[in-house]
Amino acid sequence: ISKAADSKSDIHLALLSDRSSPLSSGLSPAQMLFNRDVRTTLPALQFTNPDHSPVLDKMRHQRQVQNQHYDQEAKVLHPLAINDTVRLRHPAGGWSKMATVLRQISP
Repeated sequence: ISKAADSKSDIHLALLSDRSSPLSSGLSPAQMLFNRDVRTTLPALQFTNPDHSPVLDKMRHQRQVQNQHYDQEAKVLHPLAINDTVRLRHPAGGWSKMATVLRQISP
């Protein structure tokens, strides 16, 4: 991108060619995102039926590992009962005053 800026060429074309360049997996970031080839000014070989299964297996494995890490810290939330003390978090920050659960409105 710095070369494109130095040569005063289009930075968007430089980004497009960078994102359409294949990684070590054989797929470009644009192919992984859009699940198809992106039209660029770079010449490219057309493969009739590439095998994406190793890349997809690796992505599934990474998603499972990430899910396991999240589940280690996650807690089960029990339903609120009548006369429980609660506080609500404001979107802008801070907490509301303490309140008591009077009744159940929805399941």
